[in-house]
Amino acid sequence: ILWGAKSLIGNIALPTARFELAKKLITQELEGQGGDAGLRLIDFMGLKYVTVQESLKGSGFIETYYDQILDVRIVKNQYAYPRFQIFNKAIAVNDYYQAIKTIRKLKERTLIIESEKILAPLTIAIHKDNSHIDTIRFTLITDTPTHYQLEIDAPKAGWLLLADSHYPGWKAYIDGEETVLYAGQVLGKSVQLPAGQYLLTFKYQPQSFQLGLVISLTFLTILTLVFGYRIIIKLISTR
Repeated sequence: ILWGAKSLIGNIALPTARFELAKKLITQELEGQGGDAGLRLIDFMGLKYVTVQESLKGSGFIETYYDQILDVRIVKNQYAYPRFQIFNKAIAVNDYYQAIKTIRKLKERTLIIESEKILAPLTIAIHKDNSHIDTIRFTLITDTPTHYQLEIDAPKAGWLLLADSHYPGWKAYIDGEETVLYAGQVLGKSVQLPAGQYLLTFKYQPQSFQLGLVISLTFLTILTLVFGYRIIIKLISTR
């Protein structure tokens, strides 16, 4: 992870500024200088295994393998959450700088979303108790690097975090209708879940790809018209 492994940067072709800032926090958490175990960025992003040379000082890190020749350790993070996580409480902040500061100070399991329309630190508590969290169920039916689909069964409203790179071009849909996609826990993607049963979709649809597709189709159309025009002229001239 600390050496730019795929598990941390996901499908990001070029590391973003938020990634570089988050990497510093994760490094501190590994050294035992971050937040409480279970409330750290490395936990929320589901980073279960790390490779290091020195023993880690942070809580919940267990050495599972040591290579004496290479002097490399594989360490397991006991507090890593799964890729898809349900929350009943969210705090809205303005940007990822504020998100980093907020995660450092967490004292309870809370989703940190970024929204320019909401002034920090506004707390959005869906429900006062946590008893309903486990009642929000989902089934993952599509799982690819650029497309996720989940069947949601939510008796009550809540939040869902996808611990996967939040990169420009990602969009979220509920039963085919676009919904707001927030940056969650600095590096992840999050959406607010309304009560009900529905299909939640995450799609990577970068504008660069769409623009390239339009240009290609336009060029192909022009090329077809030019060749078609030449063929018609040639047929007419041969009569």
